[in-house]
Amino acid sequence: MMINAAVFYLFAFLSVIAAVFTISFASPVKSAISMIFCLFCLAVIYFTLGAHFVGIIQILVYAGAIMVLFLFVIMLLEKRDCESSESAITPAKSISIVIAATLFTAMAAAFLASAGHLEFPAAPDSYGSIKVLAGSIFHRYIFAFEALSVLVLAAIIGVTLLASKDTAGDKK
Repeated sequence: MMINAAVFYLFAFLSVIAAVFTISFASPVKSAISMIFCLFCLAVIYFTLGAHFVGIIQILVYAGAIMVLFLFVIMLLEKRDCESSESAITPAKSISIVIAATLFTAMAAAFLASAGHLEFPAAPDSYGSIKVLAGSIFHRYIFAFEALSVLVLAAIIGVTLLASKDTAGDKK
């Protein structure tokens, strides 16, 4: 169980670092690649916690399909690195640094406080199973699931309309 906890903490740390890189890079492609790495780290954390189905879905849907879509949009928009203010320290950057330092200190304190308690409690047998997950989605959270499907449908229709207007304007 000690190795399990070490893997958990290692990939938790790596996912935080990758998330920081995601918002730090000026290049959208580099940000997307670091976000892919962050999502893979989260999938490993799910595997470590025993939620194998959620880990596989994390890799297939988020790190796979969604990130390929992000990279496709980035390449379509052909955005280059923005060089507006390279080293200017703005108030927003200062506040962000203070918040990041505070959160890092809290995370380090929590890690040091739990140094003697590295074993995770045993999960129930039904934890992470597809049957329990499907039951909660289609019974307990059916309204949220249906609202999300309507939202995705509206987004698809909106993108289709925007893309057809752009193509019609290009033909003139």
